[in-house]
Amino acid sequence: MRRITFTLAALLGLGACGSVPSFGPEPAPARPAVSHDAMVASMAGNYTWNCTLQNPEGTAQWRFVLQQQKRRRVPETFQVEAGRDWDEQVRVTNDGAALVYEMKDKGKVLVASDGEVIGTGPSRSRAAQYPTGWCTRGSA
Repeated sequence: MRRITFTLAALLGLGACGSVPSFGPEPAPARPAVSHDAMVASMAGNYTWNCTLQNPEGTAQWRFVLQQQKRRRVPETFQVEAGRDWDEQVRVTNDGAALVYEMKDKGKVLVASDGEVIGTGPSRSRAAQYPTGWCTRGSA
């Protein structure tokens, strides 16, 4: 009983002074944080679209790249964002006037052949929060 009381008192003392014993170096993050421009430069044009969308107030931007990647037997399109640990697969359809990229959150990004972009979808989707923008074509 005394041993348990002493251990609890020691742990509370360490917590009160703010020092917690360290057991080696902290692990590095899975993907280092990079800027969007650095990520695009490292792709060397190997993407379909490099997109920038803005919120209605013009104060914030959503920047991402749409890229085809061959993960299984057929190429699939993915949304790649700088600093994100994973790439999100998107569904692509053609409505005649634009290519429609449907995101996992049910938002849709419509990209015209000249690069003009319109974001639509449910109010919680990022595409609805950033409804206008532009894309530049890559070499892929």
